[in-house]
Amino acid sequence: MTAALSAALILGGATAVPLPVAAQSGGSAGAGTPGQGSGPDVSPPLVPANPRTLFEGYTLTLLWDASSDDRGVTGYELFSNGRRFATTTGTSLSMPVPPPMLFTFGIRALDAAGNSSPFAIIKLGSLPDSVPPDAPANLRLTGPRDGYYRLSWDPSRDNAFIAGYQVRQTGTATATTLVGDTFAYGVSRGFGEYLFEVRAFDSSGNHSAPARIGIAVDPPPPTPPTTPAP
Repeated sequence: MTAALSAALILGGATAVPLPVAAQSGGSAGAGTPGQGSGPDVSPPLVPANPRTLFEGYTLTLLWDASSDDRGVTGYELFSNGRRFATTTGTSLSMPVPPPMLFTFGIRALDAAGNSSPFAIIKLGSLPDSVPPDAPANLRLTGPRDGYYRLSWDPSRDNAFIAGYQVRQTGTATATTLVGDTFAYGVSRGFGEYLFEVRAFDSSGNHSAPARIGIAVDPPPPTPPTTPAP
């Protein structure tokens, strides 16, 4: 007997455990043309759409639609309990049916530059979660290089599933959402003060306290006036 269970693009808490992978198959990584554009590639792929499950006998298959990226999708990573347990270039992955308990799976697309999409979340069961993640630790700021600062931090921890991070730079209207990554790029505008703020969020939408780091870039001293020769 075959039954299909759909899963929405939602943020929902659950207890999850890593699972061994039995097989993987299906599809190609996704649309895009590698090598296009110039400068650093800081654009992540789109979130994999239509995440769903298929139960066939003793096999559970996770399925999703192919993602797309401005320079091409190279593959997908699958997470459970905040840990990666499989990678694939296809759009499905099969494993033994888990025991009757709560699971949350996260699927994200990758491109050649290492940018990752937001997670597509598949839940088997549900459990209320109001505990926020720990704030990101050990923020580091390097650069500028090619007009960008690189901001990095250590992964946050959560009682269920870290879904990603929100990064805000002073002077920008909106925050950038990076799911699964622990680095981001900020634009260098020359002299002045730069302040960055990072918050972690989990699969239930709980946000951590902000972690902040800043730097002040002073202009060079004025050139002393030249004295005319006598």
